Amino acid sequence: MPSRPRPGARPSDWLTLSEASDWLGVSPATLRRWGDAGRVRVFTTPGGHRRFSRTGLHRLLPAEHPGRPSVERLGLTPDRLNRVYRRRAHEVALQAPWLAELDEAAREQFRVRGRRLTGYLLGWLDIEASGTGDPETADHPLHEASTLAAEYGRESAGRGWSLSQTVEG
Repeated sequence: MPSRPRPGARPSDWLTLSEASDWLGVSPATLRRWGDAGRVRVFTTPGGHRRFSRTGLHRLLPAEHPGRPSVERLGLTPDRLNRVYRRRAHEVALQAPWLAELDEAAREQFRVRGRRLTGYLLGWLDIEASGTGDPETADHPLHEASTLAAEYGRESAGRGWSLSQTVEG
C-alpha cells in the first residue's frame, strides 16, 4: 500500500474510507480488504487514514450500456410480462406446498402485489434505458418496488417462510 498519492494528484481525486464506501455502496471493511488485496488504489496518510483513488473506484463499477433498447422496444410490455409471470407463477405454485396454506384472499393479495412489483420494475428498466428520472425521489419506480418488496418480506416472515420460499413463490 503506497504511503502517499502520486505527484500532481488533486485532493478531490482521493476519497476517505467512508466517502469511498458510501460511493460504491459497500462496507468499509470490504473496501479495506480490496485495498489490502490491491484491487483498488489506496494510500495511507501520515495520520494513518486510508485514501482511495476515485479513478480506481470507478473501475470497480459495472460498465454502462449506452444505447440499450427500452423494455418496450424489446417487446416486454407490462401486460406481456404479467402474462408470463402468471403462467410461471402457476407452475411454481404446483411445486410449492407452502403456498397451499394460503386462502384465496391471501393468494389474491400476493398476486396483486406481484403484478404491481413487476410493473414498477419494468418502469425502472425504462427509466434506466432512457437515462431520465431521479432514483432518490419517493415516486421513482425503484423506490416503490423496494417498499413493496419490504411488504413481501414482512408478510412472508410472519408466515414463517424462508427467503428462498418467498422468492420462489
